[in-house]
Amino acid sequence: MDKLEKFISEQRSSFDDLNPPDSLWHKINDQLESEGKEVFIFRHLWKVAAIFLFAVVVWLLVDRQQQQEQMNLSQIEATQGIDLSEVENYYVKLIENKQQEIRHFVGVYPEADEQLNEDINKLDSSYQELKRKLLQQPNEKIIDAMVINLQTRIEILNQQLGILERVKQLKEQSDETSNI
Repeated sequence: MDKLEKFISEQRSSFDDLNPPDSLWHKINDQLESEGKEVFIFRHLWKVAAIFLFAVVVWLLVDRQQQQEQMNLSQIEATQGIDLSEVENYYVKLIENKQQEIRHFVGVYPEADEQLNEDINKLDSSYQELKRKLLQQPNEKIIDAMVINLQTRIEILNQQLGILERVKQLKEQSDETSNI
């Protein structure tokens, strides 16, 4: 044992007779608890601020992307000399009118609706893909393909209307013949 250890062990009884007052331990404990609450609140506020900042950055990035796409589409229309939105609106209105006419028949012939919807959905997904490509790489061929896609939809709808009209006529003739 060295001298310090020896001195402490000999004088231990004189050190042990003094105890700190109980109020001192209560004050220390209260300070520790209040600091813990402050740290907890401070950490919580930082987390909330970080989440808010992240949400704002994501929103700004998405908004910027949408503005960029809109600007690209406007530039494409300006450089190609075509108002693509007008062409698209024209064909979309025609398609909606044809689909409205077909819906009238679908109540009578529901089996005709399934295949038609499948074909139209395929063409629609192709159209959306062409639209994405156009925004990435403006090209007159892509615009032509988009117009052809819309025209193809109209042709399919016209064919379906023709078939439904013929079926209706045949049914009416059949009903007239059976009534005679």
